[in-house]
Amino acid sequence: MSVFDPYCRRPLRQPYQRTLLLGVVALSLLSGCAVVRVSPQATSVSLIEQRESILTRNRLSEASISVLAMTGQDQSSCLKAIDDCLNRLKLTPQMSSEQYLSTASELYLANAKLNYQNRNTCRSLLPAPPVPKIDKPVLALLKDNTPEPVDPTDGLCRAKEQAALLNSIRHAYAYLLFSNRQPSTRLFDNRQVQVRDFYNLAVSRFVSDSFSHQTQPMGADLSVHVNDIRINIQIKSPSLQRFALPEELVAADDLGFSGLRAINRRDGFGVEFVAVLPRPTQQQPTNANDADDDLNAQTNNIHRSRFLPLSLVMSVQGDTLNEVLTSNTFVMDVYNPYDNDHITFGNQHTTPLAANFSAPYGLWLARTDLASTAYRSLLGIEEREHQPQLYMLEPYNPNKRVVVLIHGLASSPEAWISLTNDVLGDPILRNHYQVWQVFYPTNMPMLESRYEIDQLIRTTYRLNDPKAKNLASKNSVLIGHSMGSVIGRLLVSNSDLSTRALKGLNTNDRRSLLSVPMIRDRFQMHALPNITRAVFVSAPFRGTDFADRWFTRAIRRVIQLPATFIKTIDKTIARAQLDAGLMNRVGESGLLDFQNGPSELSRHSTFMDMTADVNIRQGLVYHSIMGRLDPNTPVEQSSDGIVPYSSSHLEGAVSEKIITGRHSIQETPEAVLELRRILRLHLEAIGEVKPQQSVLPPATPTPQPTESAVPALQQLLLKKTL
Repeated sequence: MSVFDPYCRRPLRQPYQRTLLLGVVALSLLSGCAVVRVSPQATSVSLIEQRESILTRNRLSEASISVLAMTGQDQSSCLKAIDDCLNRLKLTPQMSSEQYLSTASELYLANAKLNYQNRNTCRSLLPAPPVPKIDKPVLALLKDNTPEPVDPTDGLCRAKEQAALLNSIRHAYAYLLFSNRQPSTRLFDNRQVQVRDFYNLAVSRFVSDSFSHQTQPMGADLSVHVNDIRINIQIKSPSLQRFALPEELVAADDLGFSGLRAINRRDGFGVEFVAVLPRPTQQQPTNANDADDDLNAQTNNIHRSRFLPLSLVMSVQGDTLNEVLTSNTFVMDVYNPYDNDHITFGNQHTTPLAANFSAPYGLWLARTDLASTAYRSLLGIEEREHQPQLYMLEPYNPNKRVVVLIHGLASSPEAWISLTNDVLGDPILRNHYQVWQVFYPTNMPMLESRYEIDQLIRTTYRLNDPKAKNLASKNSVLIGHSMGSVIGRLLVSNSDLSTRALKGLNTNDRRSLLSVPMIRDRFQMHALPNITRAVFVSAPFRGTDFADRWFTRAIRRVIQLPATFIKTIDKTIARAQLDAGLMNRVGESGLLDFQNGPSELSRHSTFMDMTADVNIRQGLVYHSIMGRLDPNTPVEQSSDGIVPYSSSHLEGAVSEKIITGRHSIQETPEAVLELRRILRLHLEAIGEVKPQQSVLPPATPTPQPTESAVPALQQLLLKKTL
């Protein structure tokens, strides 16, 4: 191939070709090669490079890699000799304290994750332990009785992992609070968010590992030792001091929930956990007093919250950066985020306390599995849940109003997931309300369910506040759905149903029966005094034709009353010591021919006839929420597919909300917003909060260009395009 002179276009001679090539090579060596290339990059790739770290991959963040590159080091070499690596960083004059501390925190976290968390990798880094010599005869004797060998390196690997996690916590804590700049001046720094995440994960892993591998993780002296490091544990919320040590600590970040529309958190400093408390001991019958046995049974049906939210903050003892980096004492502060919303470090830094309010609720729902229990109890195959149960979703708080939720037919507390989770997510509602969920077998006669739920709720109030002086014992709100609304109306009514219920008996026989308190209280209803507002959702107060369709009638015949309910009736009659002649007349009258709950929802049932005109207590405020399948149907003729409007409507309701949807309308966002509005309105009515005002400016319509302005606008756009 010939080379041409660019000016005269003549072939150059061979010697000139060699000279020219040598010159080009020399110039390229002198000037260097261009190794940087620029090409378009997707925004997602840029964000990944900026945000990802050892938390999401097995590689350090770009910020840490850049710091290591300043001293000619990389991730692999540093993880093999982390102390030497960090010493080289310390000796670099251009290294800022923030660069060093943030990189050290991530390196130690990577060391724990990549070198020690995987036990096989950890063992490969440790020197091989000496192999003991055992004589063959002795080995033969021990062959059948030798216990499983314990790997001596396992404890060493765990200790190294915990030490690495503590060092990660130490350097992250120092970066966040003891570097050259205040945290508030780094508000928009990506690095500060990364380091906070390093801190959170290190604390989460350390606490989870320490708790699961120590018989008493907090011990009698409330401290933990890891090698020469002492961690002092301080219970900062007084409400936590009355609880036993948890049997399990679950990191909230390790839980993923399906079925929750939103996870309600509070951003801030600290690591979120769920503490699972031990199950309380059951009260055993004494056989000394029937009233005591009844109280014990009711007490056993009241379930105090075992799933508590905790927020943990680990700090290092010291007032200066040097003290923090050399101290052998850590402090773990344990908070109840319901009681504390801010924390202060050394009277200098005040910051919101991080919290996860959905995690305990979600974990409780997942582990109790009440939804399947509800179906089994409806079919009469879940005898152990024949009595109503009351679940308190947080520890009893004397200064918070109570919301009582009662589910409907073949349902469970899971019917209230959306509402309960939204109450937890609204700071105003969360700070003023505590939720009690009632779970009951829906195959029971509704009058019996009303009686037992009434006794259960009264007992719960009395046990927590015997003198009824706390705020929690006053101005409660009851919310019921479907069958739960029917029972709920009876709970807030003052009505005597004895005449209608016992109409098959003569006056003397009725008087004899009503002289027995346990019989009288089942028919003569007195409204719960603690409740001053109620909400009825999709309520079949006058029954529904849906209960009389051929397939529902077939299901009704399959559903049996619990055997334990029949035993309860027999026990009540035996206690009353009624004469045999009266009991024969009661049996002949048909009073003992009980219907199950689904059958009583028929418009033609005896129950609906008896309860058609019950009177809600005077002065109680109540609301109605209904579903309407077809928004074009007039309200009076509408239905939610199961319950018609004519059955749900109640005269005297202060509000009536019609929402497009089916019978389970309480799950819709519109219904949840309405319930939140009512709960907020209740707080305003009793003077606990001021009337709600929007924090956003009023919306203004977007100005549209006038006809005369369109040509000018087109000309302007044309100029910019050109």
